[in-house]
Amino acid sequence: MLGPTSGEWLGWFQMSVDSLFSLPNLAQIMQKKFTRFRPGRVGHLCLTKILLVMKLTIFLMTAILLQVHATSMAQSITMYGKDISLKQVFSAIETQTAFVVFSSKNDMQQAKPVSLSVYNMPLTDFLDLVLKEQPFDYSIDGRTIFLTRRAQEALSGVAGNNASRNTGVSHNGLANAPIRVSGTVSDTLGHALIGVTVKIKDRAVGTVTDENGHYQIDAETNSVLIFSYVGYNLIEIPVNGRAAINTSLKNSFSGLNEVVVVGYGTQTKVNLTGAVSTVSVEALKQVPVNNFSNTLAGRLPGVIAVNGSGEPGADGSSILIRGNHSLNNNAPLVVVDGVPTPNEILERINPNDIENISVLKDATASIYGSESANGVILITTKHGLKNQVPLFSLNINQGFAKPTRIPKMAGALDYMNMLNEAAIYHGTTPQFSAEAIKAYSDPNRDPWLYPNTDWYKEGLKTLSPQTNGNFSVQGGSSNLTYFLSLGALTQDGYYKSSATRYNQFNVRSNVTGQITKNIKLGLDLSGRKEDRNFPTVSASQMFRYLMRGRPTDPAYFPNGMPGPDLAEGVQPVVSGSRLTGFDHNQQYYMTGNLSLDITIPGLTGFDIQGLLSYNKEFQEIKTWKTPWILYSFDKQAYTNNGSKDPTKFLTPYSAGATDPSLQQNYYQQEKLLENVVANYKRTFGDHNIAIMAGAEMQKFKDNTFNAFRRHFISTSISELFAGGQQDWKNDGSADQGARLSYFGRANYNYKNKYLFEVVGRYDGSYLFPTNKRFGFFPAFSAGWRVTEEPFFKDNVKAFDELKIRASWGKTGNDITNPGSLVEAQQYYSGFAFGSGYVFGTNQVAQNINPTITANPYVTWERAKQFDIGLDGAILKNKVTFTVDYWNQLRTGILIARNASIPQSTGLTLPKENLGIVRSWGYDGIVTWTPKINDQLTFNISFNAGYSTTKIVFWDEPPGAPAYQRSTGDKISTGLYYRAIGIFQNQKEVDAHPHWDGARPGDIIFEDVNQDGIINANDRVRVNKNGTPDWTGGLNLGVSWKQFSANLFFQASAGDAQYVATESGDIGNYLADFANNRWKPDPGDATGKTPLGGATYAGPRTFDRGDTYWSTNNNTYFLRSTDYIRLKSLEIGYSLPASLLTKMGNIKSLRVYVNGFNLLTWDKFKLMDPEASNAAGDYYPQTKIYNVGLNLTF
Repeated sequence: MLGPTSGEWLGWFQMSVDSLFSLPNLAQIMQKKFTRFRPGRVGHLCLTKILLVMKLTIFLMTAILLQVHATSMAQSITMYGKDISLKQVFSAIETQTAFVVFSSKNDMQQAKPVSLSVYNMPLTDFLDLVLKEQPFDYSIDGRTIFLTRRAQEALSGVAGNNASRNTGVSHNGLANAPIRVSGTVSDTLGHALIGVTVKIKDRAVGTVTDENGHYQIDAETNSVLIFSYVGYNLIEIPVNGRAAINTSLKNSFSGLNEVVVVGYGTQTKVNLTGAVSTVSVEALKQVPVNNFSNTLAGRLPGVIAVNGSGEPGADGSSILIRGNHSLNNNAPLVVVDGVPTPNEILERINPNDIENISVLKDATASIYGSESANGVILITTKHGLKNQVPLFSLNINQGFAKPTRIPKMAGALDYMNMLNEAAIYHGTTPQFSAEAIKAYSDPNRDPWLYPNTDWYKEGLKTLSPQTNGNFSVQGGSSNLTYFLSLGALTQDGYYKSSATRYNQFNVRSNVTGQITKNIKLGLDLSGRKEDRNFPTVSASQMFRYLMRGRPTDPAYFPNGMPGPDLAEGVQPVVSGSRLTGFDHNQQYYMTGNLSLDITIPGLTGFDIQGLLSYNKEFQEIKTWKTPWILYSFDKQAYTNNGSKDPTKFLTPYSAGATDPSLQQNYYQQEKLLENVVANYKRTFGDHNIAIMAGAEMQKFKDNTFNAFRRHFISTSISELFAGGQQDWKNDGSADQGARLSYFGRANYNYKNKYLFEVVGRYDGSYLFPTNKRFGFFPAFSAGWRVTEEPFFKDNVKAFDELKIRASWGKTGNDITNPGSLVEAQQYYSGFAFGSGYVFGTNQVAQNINPTITANPYVTWERAKQFDIGLDGAILKNKVTFTVDYWNQLRTGILIARNASIPQSTGLTLPKENLGIVRSWGYDGIVTWTPKINDQLTFNISFNAGYSTTKIVFWDEPPGAPAYQRSTGDKISTGLYYRAIGIFQNQKEVDAHPHWDGARPGDIIFEDVNQDGIINANDRVRVNKNGTPDWTGGLNLGVSWKQFSANLFFQASAGDAQYVATESGDIGNYLADFANNRWKPDPGDATGKTPLGGATYAGPRTFDRGDTYWSTNNNTYFLRSTDYIRLKSLEIGYSLPASLLTKMGNIKSLRVYVNGFNLLTWDKFKLMDPEASNAAGDYYPQTKIYNVGLNLTF
């Protein structure tokens, strides 16, 4: 028996519990009264309560797990086909269950082929069916199935089988020399296959491959190894005395039996009738990012990921499934191990802990009811493997990051000339003299008088380091499995002397035990600490001033002292450091899932599952702001002194806050989820049914506390007690809510050819009044496997698989603002607490005042969804494809009236279920897996998705012309003047309708309504926003011998970004604008003659908002952000098994280099095409270079 004995488990658990929680203190801890609080003890007491719960839980689990004993597991089989050999049947059993089949080779040769069409048939029923016409009997011992001839035909093989099982001697009675065999198993693309069963033929010896596809097994020189894996062809390889055997497995038709995670269960891929996308977790792990959401861009058809920032700790992507559908919340639901979680988990989950990811894109997501309208992302974490010795894995990555693109700004000479041009237009004296401009052209100029500053170069590092490490162990015995992991990462910011840093620490323990023959118990524990450190000046402000930084101002003086602030005390080379204080944000997440799975004796195919999940979150933010020192320089005095002794003319001054201040915020939340799910699966001849029904309850509560102090005597003590007694503030809040749900699903298929599914959920939400609290969300789907029809199979040979499927249903949404768990419940009248002055008493008193009128009719936002899809495979399954068309109508969107109630009423109305939006599109994926030979394989896949929306109704104010109305266009579009050119001279100005005061060099606005006047009626609605219409990805993978390479290209199109920088005497200009600007002839004092009579592509210099086209949105500055990226690249090398055998117990060792956001092709050029701000006031996206190592032992 593999794994520790029960005595060893007892000792291990006892030591663990004693060391972690100190059992003698249990009674003392339980006697504490947690309602007693002292200053500074809130977090400690809450943590103590959690430790108590964890202690009791582990203690109970220990007692239960020690009762574990060997037993067989309830399993089910899905299989179909004609004239299948018994060898193939038993291979299917081994790949779909935890059982191993042992039989004589001679017996297999004499067995009759069978024809089958079964769906989720219990294992014993399946064996009875398969062996009904065969001359064999079977017996089950633990997880082993023994096949023997019936008594009347018995050979002496029964005893031989048992002997070989116990002694390790082959059936032919010949003992062979022992040998340790190791190697790697991959698919035809060279990707490692995890969990491949490797066993010695005719012996009860086996193992499975690790996460790097590596295995190691003790065999004999003449043994035969059998490699089997769900979805791949089984192969047998003679050892022939070799110590190293590497192999690859081919995709097989049985790949259709691959298990896919769906809501509250799993289904085989062949029987899916909904639109479900999956992605290889191994492919996502090739992306060297610290935020998991950034790995999804372009990977799944229909899934849109837009990354708006690269700031450590705040660098997540916005995820949409098939685009926008609502005027409110469009975020999908994220479910981890069956528990709905905040979307933030998608950013911070450890990818090394993930087993698989599925995305529900159509109405079948209604199994999650009120939170499913925007789609569902399902994540399943890793668990242990039965009968596997502990498998240790170590992953280490060292990366270096830099911005994907830094805006190119004008140099000092261009900047000075442009401000002088602006002075000509204003009719004022030029700001810079000809002497000063000439001095800047001299490479030997005095840097004290004539600095030429590249603010991005002065403020940002060349490369910022990041480090990521993960250690895990996975294994199990026949009755207990475990997966444990520890991870840590750290990520530095772009700034020089950066105060920005993100640290994360995570731990996971997933343990499952078979308590009795019919009861399985699981305990999954996970914890995570997120440690964010920022300067007190926000990232948006930092990059705002880096872009605004005038090249004629010094970042540092030649002696190294920092220059003066640009505005508001901000000096980017200082403000990004800890010299300004600190902003420290710490968050803690702890989750415990206790699961129970019971099969009912005597009720074949029936089981009951229960889940109890508890989640606790803490957050503490401490912001300590202190003044910082900058320097000013008296240029005139320095010049008057003959440009000598410059440091005498430096003057320090205090910038930023006038005095130290401290803001502390504390937040805690706890969630409780309980559900019970019953499943029934049976096969009756050609009829296969599966029924699931369940109930679920969710509850949550949270509270906040915050305090503010200033007037500290010293900057040395950053604690509340040291603050002054004036200008202080304390505040707090609390929320709670609950949901109650009943749900079910019924599946039926006939001969695995005609497939039907019905899903329904009845949801109750705390956000609605009692009479409208519950909503019902049904869905219906069906599929037809055309290739199972004789007329198609006999006449169309090109297709290995072809399935048509369709779905329709209703999904719901009750969260309009995902940032708040308890929103303003619209069926209540709103009130606000505050303070007011009581006349005649000369004092301030607390009061309450009404803020909003109640809406007792508020109810669900609903989506009617339709999807039709096609799944297929050709060329012996080397090419597979999926394509879907979908259409969604979202009604009852919660919005405020815009037109029905005049503003003169003075009413603040609640939101109502008024909005209607239609969205539609299509998406698909095609994969090609050619194999040139055993050493050279390729993997090519391409996916794409298109989505768009149309506002049907949102109570838009009347009176606007049709070309300005948003109804009928996309969500979040804007009005713009249509730019049709540049006035090159006064003649062109006079020839066109123009804005009052227009002059040569200005932008020509189109007279849309042709009334001869340019005014607001000439604005048009541009049907673009910040969400792309098209997204896609191209993956190119190749494997040759021990080398592998993978390139992934991601594309996005159809969105746009407006550009509006703060330029003029307030700040610098983009180099693109400076190079293309209309230039005046210096000989014309009016500035109306173009220099050299040239034709210019861009407008003239502007100074802040001194032109009509710099203050009114127009299409000249609305730029397309279509792009293609080399999103990721990885090149790796795995040490051959011949070397690993010389290195002791090492099973695999792989080294690699990879990168993220390496190249970008676009027309935007000014900033990153995913820029989240018109003025560049944001932390740029990240380009990463990384080297890593994977070690398994």
